[in-house]
Amino acid sequence: MKSRIPAVAVSIVLVAILSSCSLSVQSDAEETAIHQRLEAFIDSIYVIDTHEHQRVPPAFDKDKANFFSILQGEYLQGDLASAGSPGVSDELVNNGDIDRLWEESGRYLDYSRNTSYYGHFQDGLALLYDFDDKYFTHENIAVLSKEIAANYRRFDQWYDEALGKTRIEMMFNDQYWSMFKTTVNHDKFGLVFRIDELVRGAARRGKLTDAEGDSVNSAYYFAAKEGVELNTLDDYLEYATGWYERFTKAGAVCSKCALAYHRTLFFEQVSEEEARRLYRLNPDKLTAAQQKKLEDFMMHWCVEKCSEYDLMLQVHTGYLAGNRGQLDNGRAVKLINLLLAHPDTKIDLFHGGYPWWLDIGALAKSFPNVYIDLVWLPQISRRAAVEALHEWLDAVPYNKFFWGGDCWSIEGAAGSLEYGRSVVTQVLGEKVEDGFMTEELACEVALGIFRRNAIEAFGLEE
Repeated sequence: MKSRIPAVAVSIVLVAILSSCSLSVQSDAEETAIHQRLEAFIDSIYVIDTHEHQRVPPAFDKDKANFFSILQGEYLQGDLASAGSPGVSDELVNNGDIDRLWEESGRYLDYSRNTSYYGHFQDGLALLYDFDDKYFTHENIAVLSKEIAANYRRFDQWYDEALGKTRIEMMFNDQYWSMFKTTVNHDKFGLVFRIDELVRGAARRGKLTDAEGDSVNSAYYFAAKEGVELNTLDDYLEYATGWYERFTKAGAVCSKCALAYHRTLFFEQVSEEEARRLYRLNPDKLTAAQQKKLEDFMMHWCVEKCSEYDLMLQVHTGYLAGNRGQLDNGRAVKLINLLLAHPDTKIDLFHGGYPWWLDIGALAKSFPNVYIDLVWLPQISRRAAVEALHEWLDAVPYNKFFWGGDCWSIEGAAGSLEYGRSVVTQVLGEKVEDGFMTEELACEVALGIFRRNAIEAFGLEE
């Protein structure tokens, strides 16, 4: 005989289910309201962007601007290459041949529709050009190209209008293409002192170009122009000190190191005596190990100078832009001996150390002088940025977070900020919904990430 549920029991179950549904609807509505309030608050913040590579005027001929001329300078180009693209033809871009460019690159754009590089670039165009299509197509790229061309023909005015739309109040602009330049090209830019070629230059005594053949990134080039001889390590250190003085006098907001693109981030401690001996040797006959020792010595020296001149040092960690990089060069834990040796120098670790973001959180939790910068991480992987920020906020005091864009165009920077806002809104909303934060604290954390922490840590003036 089958058992039967009494009618009264059925009624009780139905009431319970209906009550549960009602509570669920109320809960979903409240969660949506929390998210919307946080989103509105975060969108209202005037942002201190702690890292960009803005080219003003652009590196390409602005009178020939189109969708693909901007794409060439964006991270999305790396995903096209990863998908198998042989590259975008410079000639076609300069000629504005959208039809042939789509034939050449359209399918690789389509293969990348799932990536964060694609999404962040699209978000930038959505904010600045009211582009509301889900994906790029041959047709809408042609329309976008006309709008881009019109804006770039009045570039200065357009750039200011675009900055206003983003609510970016200040950008720290790393001019890596001219590392010894002590001026900036826009009143919203903060000057950054890139130290890479001071470090690498110690092992290339007398060379009037950097390792890539560029004269403007060689300390020896400028020394020769100024009639300064750098025959000994003491000469070189005195001249390098002069560059710290020039940059701080010019109002530099910080220093920057991206040596992971060239070598490991493990910098041994090398005595000054040994560095002097190595500097005297013929630079063309230095072994790789001897070159590294000179660079290691200079890196420690530069980090100490950053403390002396009150410049926070921003360090590239983790993933390398482009394709086929030596990714483990930038693993952040390799910096531990440097951090231990220089407790008074503030260090801003970039990019979440992707894919090793747990390392970054552990370092920032352990070292009072280490900060976390969300810069570029949401563009690499939005999902990783969400998981990393959740993890870090469980472990690290919230005054130690910054945000930066790391883009070459205003379109890229706008999309980067949209992605950053989206990630922070989602994570803080989930913290509030799960009862780990009040909404008031979530707003305070967001204000810190996008503005207040940078003002305090970099010593800016309101």
